[in-house]
Amino acid sequence: SAPLMIGITHSHSYHGLQDHNHESVLEQVLGGVEVACRRHNAVPYPWQQSRLLGSPEADAFFERVSGVIMSGGEIDDEVVSAIAARGKPIVLIGGHRPGSAIPSVAADSFAGMYLATRHLLEAGHRRISLINGPDTTYTSREKKAGYLSALADAGVPVDLDLLVARDDRSGFTDGAAEEMSRAVLTRSDRPTALIYGADTMARAGYRVCRELGLSIPEDVAI
Repeated sequence: SAPLMIGITHSHSYHGLQDHNHESVLEQVLGGVEVACRRHNAVPYPWQQSRLLGSPEADAFFERVSGVIMSGGEIDDEVVSAIAARGKPIVLIGGHRPGSAIPSVAADSFAGMYLATRHLLEAGHRRISLINGPDTTYTSREKKAGYLSALADAGVPVDLDLLVARDDRSGFTDGAAEEMSRAVLTRSDRPTALIYGADTMARAGYRVCRELGLSIPEDVAI
């Protein structure tokens, strides 16, 4: 019999190559899917352009797959609905849909950010900036909540000028991270520590520190 085929796509409406710089997560998820498929005599079927899932162009995809894994912190209802309308089971990776029956697997972004912020507080920092991903993503909202909770539990007042994000999908790009880093690091009362919502954003922050002549961790911790 033909091997089981597992579909994998974005959980948001992906438009192709112009979005590619923002899509490192799907590639990592695909690697895990391939490992699991090899163990169970199954085959992954990646479908990049999730915006087409509601169109007849996706007929061949849905005829072949037995279920679909959707990846990404941002979840677009129309993409989920397009798959659900075909009667295919769905699993979300990297995000969560509160109140939904769709199973999801994701890191504990709240706890991770809480621990990162508490670590810096215990090291003596009081002006800690969070340079976060866009609020449209579930994971970014969870990270913001973890950051704010750690400050509150330590009795440190929140300076909302140090909580920086760009609320569209470009907010994860290197260019956005550099601009946000430069904005907080050139303040007269600049933070003594920075936390980033993604490692690629942190690397952009390192470049800004070099550009401004700031040493890590002597001048600013990251």
